Amino acid sequence: MTRKVLFQIHWLLGITAGLVLAVMGVTGAMMSFQDELMAAFSPEVVGVTPSSSPRMEPSALMAAASAQHQGQPVAALVLDAAADRAAQVEFAPSDPRQHHGDRSYINPYTGQLLGLPHGAAFFLGVRNLHRYLLLPGDAGGIGRPITGISTFALIFFALSGVYLRWPRKPLDWRNWLTLDLRRRGRDLYRQLHAVIGAWLVVLYLLSALTGLWWSFEFYRGGLTRMLSSTPAATMPRRTAEGHGGGRDGHDGFRMDPAILDVSWQQFRRAAGPDIARASVMLPRAAKGQLVIRALDRHARYGRMTDDWSFAADDGHLVGVRRYRALATGDLILGHILPIHDGSFFGLPGRVLLLLSSLSMPLFTVTGLLLYIGRRRQKRRLRTIALPAAAGGATDGPLIIYASQAGHAERLARLTARAFHVQGQMPRLLALNNWQPDQVRDGQLCLFVVSTYGEGEPPDQGRLFAKSQLCSAIPRRLPALEFAVLALGDRLYPDFCAFGRQLDTWLEQSGARRAFPMLALDGDSPAGLQQWQRQLRRWGVAATDHVGWGEVPWQRWRLLERRCLNPGSPEHPAYWLRLAAVDAGLAPWRAGDLVEILPADAPARMQAWLDRLAVIEPRATAADGSHVATTCAGSATATEVAEVAGIPELKPREYSIASIEAQGEIQLLVRQVRHADGSLGVCSGWLTEGLEIGDTIPLRIRCNPGFHPPSESTPLILIGSGTGLAGLLAHLRARVAVGAGDNWLVFGERHAGSDDFFEEELRQAQQDGFLQRLDRVYSRDGQGPRYVQDQLQIAAADLLFWVERGAAIYVCGSLHGMATDVDLCLRGILGSSQLDALSLAGRYRRDVY
Repeated sequence: MTRKVLFQIHWLLGITAGLVLAVMGVTGAMMSFQDELMAAFSPEVVGVTPSSSPRMEPSALMAAASAQHQGQPVAALVLDAAADRAAQVEFAPSDPRQHHGDRSYINPYTGQLLGLPHGAAFFLGVRNLHRYLLLPGDAGGIGRPITGISTFALIFFALSGVYLRWPRKPLDWRNWLTLDLRRRGRDLYRQLHAVIGAWLVVLYLLSALTGLWWSFEFYRGGLTRMLSSTPAATMPRRTAEGHGGGRDGHDGFRMDPAILDVSWQQFRRAAGPDIARASVMLPRAAKGQLVIRALDRHARYGRMTDDWSFAADDGHLVGVRRYRALATGDLILGHILPIHDGSFFGLPGRVLLLLSSLSMPLFTVTGLLLYIGRRRQKRRLRTIALPAAAGGATDGPLIIYASQAGHAERLARLTARAFHVQGQMPRLLALNNWQPDQVRDGQLCLFVVSTYGEGEPPDQGRLFAKSQLCSAIPRRLPALEFAVLALGDRLYPDFCAFGRQLDTWLEQSGARRAFPMLALDGDSPAGLQQWQRQLRRWGVAATDHVGWGEVPWQRWRLLERRCLNPGSPEHPAYWLRLAAVDAGLAPWRAGDLVEILPADAPARMQAWLDRLAVIEPRATAADGSHVATTCAGSATATEVAEVAGIPELKPREYSIASIEAQGEIQLLVRQVRHADGSLGVCSGWLTEGLEIGDTIPLRIRCNPGFHPPSESTPLILIGSGTGLAGLLAHLRARVAVGAGDNWLVFGERHAGSDDFFEEELRQAQQDGFLQRLDRVYSRDGQGPRYVQDQLQIAAADLLFWVERGAAIYVCGSLHGMATDVDLCLRGILGSSQLDALSLAGRYRRDVY
């Protein structure tokens, strides 16, 4: 909640105070080297021709300046030790309410006023824009509090930005300071905003905390009381600009010329020859003190001065306030402006403050772009709602499916096609989108659902299971007639568990069962034929136009096989390239799967035969012949398996890593080795049993639940291990159409050996098709261990991507990665938002 509130305030202040801060940043940068710039463009004003005659005494210079300026008294005089540098005078303000009067350079040899350098009026306007936004009233107008409030906002931006970006490993500097300029679009804006903000956060806090000195009297007074070691009433007045301060009138700036010159000579003798510049500041009252500020030749910046105080009535030395003896608080109070503009830290400090000021518009622009994108995506998110389940007139059934890898959806579509061929108009709907309370009287609903993992609902049914099946009070659906086709695998103990749960829930809700639930084991032709026979009661006849049959097996030849992680302590992973042998290939899209029918390994058959021999030494086949005799004479592995009673091998599914335009199927296969040392049936066959050039039976299976989003939709790809295959197909498809708004988060075990497709992924980054690549390795002991850890670190970026319309695709193992990633996403986005993304097709998974 705290993060969300800070995030909202950060954005709100950014779109209001950001423009003011941009103006203040640019104008502050312009003033960083204003004296050097004016001097460079006005050498005839700031410089003089050295003369053999001595320079005039301070009293004479002041008198000459006053005479040329309508008798206006001089408040301060700045004398430079360099023989070719002009002196400067500041006159008393004509209006007592003003802090400063007119200024001019003056020839120290002749006393002639030289005026101001070129650009002085311009920089005065820049300063007024910086402090008061050029609004009426200057320091007494509305501009001053506006800039002050904006400065407070800058402090909030800096602190809240650090909090919002705080990584899990804050001591790793790369988490804070690494800038990836290969990103594109809004992700680049986010990177610039966050990373450069981290670079400059200390400088912005420094600028803001000192800048408030000129904005609010309460801040100035509070800071003075907190830092000063001297009571405020006895502190000498030192304005940030340096020469003089607020004055009450002209009379306070008069001093006996003889006493002034005596004090000056006394100062010169005591200070010595190492003074680079001296500022003579006349007393405010007749009994006040003359102050001469001396800048040493080796000083780091122009305000690093010693203050010499002389009595105004007789010119004797009252005391010297040494810079090096100042308490820390007094040092800060007396040098607010040098700290603010960076000169306190020498030339490097000035350059750094200049760059930070110039960068201020960057945050305004990127923040505004991110805000606009965020508002646009918020409007899109508000449009995500449960679509009507059976809206519109229909005289056919409502066919509802819940599929994980596309098989149940395919059968549901075939069922709908069968009704349509008979002239009926069925409605097809995912289970998550079905609203039971909209059931019409006498409506027929046919459910085709798969069971996923260990008896779990597939993604297309998870929301329904959570909201309906887990409800303590079942719905009343007496008007509904239903039938359920449940898909599963008998090798799992929870065979068709979700289908059975749905069937039971419908019965408990009072719905009328049309016929008992049918459980389909994989691609069992017998089970599918039974479903077709049951459909005949509604006038649906078997027809070749429907295409109930499975996609035929095709022959594919192994072109290349390469181990991607040689030397890895983990199971080897192999990259396989397959080319079609048969004509008339089925097309495929990114996200589709292949089914491979493995050949029976001799070791597997022998293990079953040995087991049979132990259980029944004289085991017989169905025809009464001995198993051993029959096996000995069998010609094929299939016949051996049938006679011996070895369980039938079922097709294995693999994600396709290539796209159709490549003209070949590429797979990423992890070799499985059991505890007894034997290889997995299909993975062992593919990675060791096959020879290059051998052919295998393969068919492509459409998996619409993992098909790519539109080209304009940003895409977040998350996976681990061989799940990279399915993600790689999506990335390659995006590259082929020029869609570059992609982010890949991928996990493996060892960076040194398990960096699959490293070269291709880096090239995609360099070409602008992969804006962000996060690879994590669980066994290396550095950085985040798992993909969910990396997602947690990048939570703010993930929120930003989702808010601008990104789709999230997850591919890999269900147990561990996919489950933990789902929990992590729910923690970051919230369950309701993640469920809404799932309903909108923006959260999809291909997990196994």
